Amino acid sequence: MIITGLLVLGLGIKLIMSRSGMSIEEFLETNLQNIPKVVPIIGLIIFAIIFRFLLKKYERRKFLLEYGFIANARIISITDSGIRINNVPLKNVEIEFNGTQHTIKHENPKTFEGKTIGDTIRVRYNSQNTEEFLVDPIQG
Repeated sequence: MIITGLLVLGLGIKLIMSRSGMSIEEFLETNLQNIPKVVPIIGLIIFAIIFRFLLKKYERRKFLLEYGFIANARIISITDSGIRINNVPLKNVEIEFNGTQHTIKHENPKTFEGKTIGDTIRVRYNSQNTEEFLVDPIQG
């Protein structure tokens, strides 16, 4: 997301330069004094984009916990994802519920502690879009 923002910013600068007929040196010379004014604005925009992404993820989780349909999912496979956080290997888990197969990527292994292939876990899902689901934190 940040790279996309910087790319758009770069294309915008290039567009301004091409319309004004300035070279890069002339553009920087005339606009260098404006950089300290623009940097905080760019920082706020980047912060707002990241904040919105995190808020959307939280809202989705909250919605599924409150209104998600509960289903029992069968574990099809548990594999190592190849990623470690604090020397704890994260897992990729394939599950099946409501006749469709789903993959949970980069999951903490404690979530599936004591579970093996064929066991069931509870999930909460969006009835309108079964791709939106989460492992129910209360298994029981």
